[in-house]
Amino acid sequence: LLSHGVRQPLKDFFKDKATGWGSTFQAHPVAMACGYASLKYMLEKELLSHVQRVIQPVMIEELDRLVSKYDFVKQARCVGAFGCLDLIDPKTGERVMQLGEPLTPEMQTFKKAFNAEGLIGFLRPPQVHCAPPLIISEGELRDGFQRLDRALGTLQAAFQAR
Repeated sequence: LLSHGVRQPLKDFFKDKATGWGSTFQAHPVAMACGYASLKYMLEKELLSHVQRVIQPVMIEELDRLVSKYDFVKQARCVGAFGCLDLIDPKTGERVMQLGEPLTPEMQTFKKAFNAEGLIGFLRPPQVHCAPPLIISEGELRDGFQRLDRALGTLQAAFQAR
């Protein structure tokens, strides 16, 4: 199953100009059946409404709580079921590290605590991404944020131990 989002001029350009290659997986019956079943499920269960009514408000509340609680969480943002925290060094006010750098000792400690809490996510310091499944319940989402809070508490202790 393949999808692209492009601006109208780009779409118009390729309308009558073949690119010269294709994909044997494009429109494959198994991928199409999976995509169709997923779309039907999303519509039947009103997942978009669930994201708007339950997930996003809880995520905004919980992310804001973490920003208020920890001085090394500079800011947070959330759109739908995707959120992110920006981590800074509490001594310098700078990012805890640059993207692509090896993990600092403090971030290694945080990563271990993050994993020990059973969290699976995009941990790419200086950002911590939050992207729960669209079918998550409010209770499960709040539990996940409590786990993240405990992992961030470990990071706070690592910063204080320096």
